[in-house]
Amino acid sequence: MAFDINKGLIYVHGINGTVYGGYAFPLKYIKFDSYKVLYSVTDLDSYRDQSGKLQRNALAHRPIKVEFETPAMLDNDEFGSLMAELQARYTIPAEKKLVIDVFVAEINDYLVSQEVYIPDLNIQMYRYNKAMGKLQYDPVRFAFIGY
Repeated sequence: MAFDINKGLIYVHGINGTVYGGYAFPLKYIKFDSYKVLYSVTDLDSYRDQSGKLQRNALAHRPIKVEFETPAMLDNDEFGSLMAELQARYTIPAEKKLVIDVFVAEINDYLVSQEVYIPDLNIQMYRYNKAMGKLQYDPVRFAFIGY
């Protein structure tokens, strides 16, 4: 399966981690030149043998890490709505844990039902826009880190 515009780059599962009530992270909130996906291999007890050759024990579970920035100048209403959508889908709110499907260019497909968490966000104010009556923010770095 290739990229699906209806799922976007990141599709957040809904109630209890199911696809019911899911949310496609809006593409307009992703600065494309900052979007990166690390589809990593995890080894367990790999070692070098007597001849120096690496003996790998690669595990089937491949945790992901997705990183990107939002565009500059999101206002407090836009950012608040975005966060409310994510927070409503936390499976464990204290961990900011979600279940997502993520598009991985390396395989030209989605990794489905990945358990991830969002690390703390560092939100920096850009200005108060008096004409709009809203706060505006510098780009915010998001990450979704796999378990």
